[in-house]
Amino acid sequence: MKILRSIILVLLLVPVFLSLLTVVQGEEQNEVVEVYLHKRLFRDWQWRETQPDAVNQWHYDNQGTQLPDMQQTLTDELLSDPSLPLNGAIFKVYDFTPEYQKALAAGQTPVTFAQDFADRTYALEQIQALHKVPLTNPEATGSTEAATSFITARTGVPDESGTPQPHDGIIHLQLAPTQAGLASAYLILETGLATTVSVDLTQKAFPLMLTFPLAVETEGQALHLYPKNVSYLRSPYFYKVDAQLKAQAPLTGAKFVLYRQTADKKEYLAEETTTTGENTWVTKMAASPLSDARLAVFASDQTGLVDTDSHFLPAGTYYFEEVQAPTGYQLSAASKEIPVVIPPTWDTLVTVNGQVMAERIAGEIPLRAQESKTPQVINSKTAPPIKPDTTLLPITPLPPTPSTPVTSPTPVTATPVSLPDTKGQSPLLPRTGSTKTGFWLIGLSLIITAIALWKHRLRKGQ
Repeated sequence: MKILRSIILVLLLVPVFLSLLTVVQGEEQNEVVEVYLHKRLFRDWQWRETQPDAVNQWHYDNQGTQLPDMQQTLTDELLSDPSLPLNGAIFKVYDFTPEYQKALAAGQTPVTFAQDFADRTYALEQIQALHKVPLTNPEATGSTEAATSFITARTGVPDESGTPQPHDGIIHLQLAPTQAGLASAYLILETGLATTVSVDLTQKAFPLMLTFPLAVETEGQALHLYPKNVSYLRSPYFYKVDAQLKAQAPLTGAKFVLYRQTADKKEYLAEETTTTGENTWVTKMAASPLSDARLAVFASDQTGLVDTDSHFLPAGTYYFEEVQAPTGYQLSAASKEIPVVIPPTWDTLVTVNGQVMAERIAGEIPLRAQESKTPQVINSKTAPPIKPDTTLLPITPLPPTPSTPVTSPTPVTATPVSLPDTKGQSPLLPRTGSTKTGFWLIGLSLIITAIALWKHRLRKGQ
């Protein structure tokens, strides 16, 4: 399925070589050709596996006629149409008739000439090298830039009966099919979006090289062009993990809401979207975001993933707010203001909580992001309450000691020391139960003295 979707994506973005159109305008019969450029938006949220045919409907053979069964205005509720008209897309038109005539004289065909300009880089290089000046928009007013820009808007487009019908996403051009009797060529280049449009595109539409003469008689009908591209609004995600174990311990059960901060208020993302897939923003009215049934709530799954799923966001800064921590974990001040920065161009990656978010591949989170659990938002465990140790015996408190009056100390009288009676005892061992060691040493000294005197008398008697 992923390979098929990749192939379909390539086919979707194949340039429309208008030199192959099977429409013709008689150069002698028409001074100008009425050209209606229809800017269509194909949103990423419709690129899901449940709607693979929606992409196929955009792989069409552009014959220069108006496509039927298309949602004409943004107020229509034709939900079967996988695309939407887009107002605010800016185009410039360049006259490449001299270069076209030189190419034809050198043996090139209209097809090969158009193929070269399908490369946007080549087209821009040619514009700069040849000092091309864009055609003036006769309906534009203001600066020089505005005067040379054509911006898609609501415009009356004639139906089969010639009656103008309102269409969004339209540029009306009037182009001369010949100049000085030679066939003309015009490069139609998308250059950006008006500042009032909050839509990010995967890339600008491929350049369209419109070459004359066209092939088949149109019987006076206008020429309809459909430069197409895909709106890939970002769908941010992150992983909820333990503060210590990180990727090894994903956390489930955390709940978040998403908000944006405007100049004077805080707006929360609503669960409900419009019929065109646009987000709805509300000011919180309930006591807490978690208790407000209108708000979109995103919960971490068993892998710790928190995904905004079908809510896609244009460029800007948003914030996730944690409203319920996983069981056993605590909310923190930082978890109530987790920044999500979606840049205005696809050259810069989305960041969540200051960490780079890997872009989805065919709508799927890349495997490396799944394995590393990035971007990450951490939670710390709640400190357990201190419980008494029931294995220890309870301590019985001592009774209070009664207070007694303080009296003067009693004087101590010294008692004379009496030597123990050593008669009939061994001269080497003290009597059992004798008193302190000091007294024992005194007695031993007397015995030794007596023995010494006795031996002295024996020697003297000899």
